[in-house]
Amino acid sequence: MNKSLEEENYDLALNVAYKVAPYLHAKLTESKLEVMNIKQPEEMSDEELQIFIGASKGYSPS
Repeated sequence: MNKSLEEENYDLALNVAYKVAPYLHAKLTESKLEVMNIKQPEEMSDEELQIFIGASKGYSPS
């Protein structure tokens, strides 16, 4: 590609750039999002609130 640019062969340089770009640049990957419907705090029992607060801090009760 660089040699093509030096020789001002822009069509070839563009064609090469187009073909190698997927191998040189980051690709987007599929993502999965899981949404949970949770109760409002006033609807939770004391036990549910303790579990929720622990889970939000990265702690899970044993």
